[in-house]
Amino acid sequence: LISFYGVKPNLLLSLLTVLLFSTEYFWQYSILVLTGLFVLKYSSSITGELAVFGIIMLSAFYFKKYITEHEFVAIFAATIFLSTIFYAVIDHSFVVNNFNYFVLELVYNVLASIIFWLALDSTTKYSAS
Repeated sequence: LISFYGVKPNLLLSLLTVLLFSTEYFWQYSILVLTGLFVLKYSSSITGELAVFGIIMLSAFYFKKYITEHEFVAIFAATIFLSTIFYAVIDHSFVVNNFNYFVLELVYNVLASIIFWLALDSTTKYSAS
């Protein structure tokens, strides 16, 4: 739905990265990831891209403890790392041959993550008061 200069940000990756740092339990996060995968493709078969995406996002839950404790920096770094890993596994030639588009998509993914983080942060502040 959203395209900037021919590049589409990965909004699900950005949203799940933000939610990664707001969930405490793996089962909670896995429900979010599975829901996201279902929304992307609701047929009975799963594609290779979806399987890789799911594995990368679920694995991120276990690696989040190694990322800095400052939430903003952690989300920033995790978005870049997860986006890079996803595209390196799915289509490494996209990263190499279209490096400018890849960097632009990284920027869009980070911006989307920041927007999601700010929205989530503001809703939790208002709900706590």
